[in-house]
Amino acid sequence: MKSEFFMLRNVIRTAAVVAAMCALVLGPGCAKKKYENPITKDTQQPDKVLFDRAVDDIEHARFEQARLTLQTLMNTYDTSEYLAKSKLAVADSWYREGGSHSMAQAEAEYKDFILFYPQLEEAAEAQEKVCKMQYQQMDKADRDPLHARRRKFWRTRNTGWGRSITAARGASRRPPTG
Repeated sequence: MKSEFFMLRNVIRTAAVVAAMCALVLGPGCAKKKYENPITKDTQQPDKVLFDRAVDDIEHARFEQARLTLQTLMNTYDTSEYLAKSKLAVADSWYREGGSHSMAQAEAEYKDFILFYPQLEEAAEAQEKVCKMQYQQMDKADRDPLHARRRKFWRTRNTGWGRSITAARGASRRPPTG
């Protein structure tokens, strides 16, 4: 009788530990994804206030207001630590807005970000989003293959942390135009 009690207690304890581990592993994936803000200092600096306001606007689908706020930040505080994040947030706002015009603007903003900040890790994410946009704009196989060629170009152009394959070879290539 006593051994059955200990065995039952061990089974319950093991089940509780497994349930707690599952909750810890699966819990964060169930939350609503917010805009990522890697700079999390709790200061009241004016550039941080503007950036936080713009991020809140992006999360609430007020894209035009967010872009105006981010442009104000970039023009007013040209030495801010939020400058690169602001440039990326402008591109993200165009991307989240959707539509063909917004996607074209997002692609241009992402390419600008990659040009100005190739050393940042976010440049690889921007490159991925450019490829994703080109992929989403591809039509069926019997249609114009322009976006497929552009996606292939942008996907093979940069590897790693923004290091250009063509620069390593010493040659320059232009993206296909048609």
